[in-house]
Amino acid sequence: MHNFLQNKSEPAPDQLKIADALIKMGIQPGDKVASLGGALFPHWYRLAHVQIVAEAPGGQNAVRQFRQATPADREQILRLFAQTGARAVIADMVPRGQELDGWQRIADTDAWVYFLHDNL
Repeated sequence: MHNFLQNKSEPAPDQLKIADALIKMGIQPGDKVASLGGALFPHWYRLAHVQIVAEAPGGQNAVRQFRQATPADREQILRLFAQTGARAVIADMVPRGQELDGWQRIADTDAWVYFLHDNL
């Protein structure tokens, strides 16, 4: 949502849900995370006070390509994210019905999280 009178962008309600849920799931302010799909417009990382250290941009296309990759390729991508020091990978804009195996849905949103060091 954009406030044109003050020329400020305000976070959409889902962005607040994502940030709050990530904190409840164990993400701490200052944690390093990675983004699958891109972090150009989302506000969740600022609201959760986390640092994005790696990104696979491309929106839903990036998420779709990740889902369609072989299990070995997905594991390699996740390992590369882990090597950056990221604690978790957050995928925003995951289409409904296209869940990601091994990932946890973030509240009632289209975002999912994968905790790297818990799973690799």
